[in-house]
Amino acid sequence: MEPSSRLRSLAPALRGCRRTLLILALAAIAGSARAASRTWSATPADGNWSNSANWLGGNPPGPGDDLTFPATSTILASTNDLSSGISIVAITFLGNGYTLSGNAITLGEVLCHQAGAAVDEIAMPVTVNATIVVGANPGCAVKFSGGISGPGGINSSGGGPVTIDGANTYTGPTEAGATGGFLILDGTLTGTSGVTVAESSGNPTLEGHGSFTANLTVNNSFPTDTATVSIGDGATTGILSTGGASFGATSTRTILAVKLNGTTAGSGYDQLHVGGNVNLAHAFLQVSLGFAPSVGDQFTIVKNDGGNAVTGIFEGLGEAKQFLVGDATLQITYSGGAGHDVVLSVVPTVATAAALEVDAAGNGVLEKNELATVAPTWTNQSGGSATLSGSMSLFTGPAQATTTFDIPDGNGSYGTIADGNSAACTDCYQVQLTAPANRPVQHWDTQINESIAPFDLIKTWTLHVGESFPDVPTSHPFYKFIENLFHNGVTGGCAGGNYCPSNPVTRGQMAVFLLKGEHGSNYLPPPCASTMFTDVPCPGGTFVDWINQLASESITGGCGNGQYCPGNSVTRGQMAVFLLKGEHGGAYAPPACSSTLFTDVPCPGGQFVNFINQLSTEGITGGCGNGQYCPGNSVTRGQMAVFLVKTFGLNLYGP
Repeated sequence: MEPSSRLRSLAPALRGCRRTLLILALAAIAGSARAASRTWSATPADGNWSNSANWLGGNPPGPGDDLTFPATSTILASTNDLSSGISIVAITFLGNGYTLSGNAITLGEVLCHQAGAAVDEIAMPVTVNATIVVGANPGCAVKFSGGISGPGGINSSGGGPVTIDGANTYTGPTEAGATGGFLILDGTLTGTSGVTVAESSGNPTLEGHGSFTANLTVNNSFPTDTATVSIGDGATTGILSTGGASFGATSTRTILAVKLNGTTAGSGYDQLHVGGNVNLAHAFLQVSLGFAPSVGDQFTIVKNDGGNAVTGIFEGLGEAKQFLVGDATLQITYSGGAGHDVVLSVVPTVATAAALEVDAAGNGVLEKNELATVAPTWTNQSGGSATLSGSMSLFTGPAQATTTFDIPDGNGSYGTIADGNSAACTDCYQVQLTAPANRPVQHWDTQINESIAPFDLIKTWTLHVGESFPDVPTSHPFYKFIENLFHNGVTGGCAGGNYCPSNPVTRGQMAVFLLKGEHGSNYLPPPCASTMFTDVPCPGGTFVDWINQLASESITGGCGNGQYCPGNSVTRGQMAVFLLKGEHGGAYAPPACSSTLFTDVPCPGGQFVNFINQLSTEGITGGCGNGQYCPGNSVTRGQMAVFLVKTFGLNLYGP
């Protein structure tokens, strides 16, 4: 057949293809015209999705639309009264505290942008047809409570907590992974194909007290990061029930974290309840103690009902090994209970770790590529004199490909210590961390084990690595204090990974600094309930939750005229009041001054003189130089680090 004849014979088919393509194109155009982004109003008329007055532009959602909920709205609780099962491509939360309820939806993605104390909750039933990404920025929380069904799955990413509560039957995977996914399982997952905590970048974490019958797999292929299972919800203990449980079978740096706050599983301490095989190939055990246990107390941290013995051990903790957590000594067995449980028992404490100095002859901070001396102090509690010696091992932490963790001198001795006495090492250890210029993480903590003879007792020390901020060199006068503040989670620095040590501290920032110094790095104040200062509205005011809590604790009464002045710089005089009330309580009043300690703060009569003199008496300040205190000067972020570390006794290294 000639080419022209062949083309003529294909013409009807080509015309049919063109018609099909035209129909598809028109359908796509129609679909794109129908699908849109709908934004909830900041001042809606009511809470119903069908009411056009509740959406910007006056159009309620349709199938295939994206929904956005703004930073603030007068109505946070809304109801889907549209047709059940409506398909929503994505839900984006720009604010906190929203609750979405009503008819079921089919969902494709959830994004949460703004950090805050309140949770954005999806309380209606949700169907997922593929594995959907729930991306929550750090500090932004999303919760599913209406039940999730369908053939899809859930992938949490971004670092903010994503909670799955209620009864869920979806059959796809459940993942905490991408960019540090933080997943909290408090409900039941009867259909999921598996729960995975796997690194792709960041530090993925699984928490919760829920249950699922599928296997739990915890892996980490990135040496810079850690994949963690932390049972319970935050500070609250719980039982997490799984099928099998495998930690680090094909990777390194995985963690099982448990809290011991009492002697009853679930209500008192964390437990991983496993119905299949247990593999601890490359897992570290992280134990926190929230009460004073008695000798003989036992904690079944892994209840193994799978019928087979546990495979592997926690790193550095062989069978019957004893290790310190605070002042308590715990002994581990992998054959407890019916023979397959991992059980911790409290045994008599014969020695406790009292203190730790690092690079004392230098600047007191471990830096990469330096040979640093590590000098612990131990207290003998054995009932008689004891000659202590030690050895260090398992120096590890986040790393780059070329990072090495070396212990050039891994043997130490303490001499003979009388019962009840303490002594620092007389022959101390040396460590060296060799690494490239780039840090694996900004907050770089490493760990090292010390084994103390003759007691065969292990203490895991945390060694913070300095040079965290490029604008705070090792020669900076406040370098160690800034590293201390950062290590203790009181500050994350300023923009661009810097600390900005010369910048003045505002009164708004001060509220955050002070409450974290007082209550700890994980502290979050309760959401504001009312406007306490006219220039810090509730909700929406900058640092409003922190400022209101500061006022609730009677640490501040504002700056006058019913205002707080959050953008004003904190003066050194005001700082004295903030610090001492934060340390001693809002009702604290220092003793009346008896003499003039600083020439620019006369006694009596100097503004804030009683607070300033007490600050000096407690060794928190020596003034600003030349016998003065400079009460009217602004406090810089560098000075703030010194004030907070000294006031609250924060340790960079230690027990």
